[in-house]
Amino acid sequence: MGTGTPVVFCSRRGSYLGCLEASTGKRVPQLRQQLRLSVQPEWQMDLARHFVFGKLANQRALLLRYSRDEPHENLIVAIDRIRERMTSCAGADSVEVLMGLEGSGADAYWSAFNTLLPEWCSFEGRRHSPPPDGVNAMLSFGYTLLTGEAVTALHASGLEPGIGVIHAE
Repeated sequence: MGTGTPVVFCSRRGSYLGCLEASTGKRVPQLRQQLRLSVQPEWQMDLARHFVFGKLANQRALLLRYSRDEPHENLIVAIDRIRERMTSCAGADSVEVLMGLEGSGADAYWSAFNTLLPEWCSFEGRRHSPPPDGVNAMLSFGYTLLTGEAVTALHASGLEPGIGVIHAE
């Protein structure tokens, strides 16, 4: 009692519902720091580079893992394209360039993704809304759950998820 630790309320599935915290003002300095950093272009670019590089690295790692068993040509081409985008992240001079690298890497990833699925799965590429097939519907569902987890984790750590770095706030 009285430790100043915030209580974060989540649904059974982990979605953020709200927070209860004493009015000690402990969160204010952290929020000020987040706001201060969010308007510094160098800090934004550094963080954005890490985010995009990390996403590309994870996509490449998944394709590499599956290419060990079956080195399909589509996988090899996508792995190389993603590696090239990862290398370009270091020299990116704007968020727009990084978003282009992210998009190009995603195109490579999704073009090879079908190779990972059984033949009976219908998947002609990533489509968001409405999802045209079961694979896209499950991907959208998974991304929705992941977004909820990320927002909850940000709130629980005292950060404001609405302050954007790559995409608009």
